[in-house]
Amino acid sequence: KFYYLIHSKKIILRLRNTILFVIYNISPIK
Repeated sequence: KFYYLIHSKKIILRLRNTILFVIYNISPIK
């Protein structure tokens, strides 16, 4: 259970980083 919680948190963080990266690249303001 605890391991699963940590793993899901890692996945969420990775997803968030990917989304932020994409938004940063798409937006014309840098």
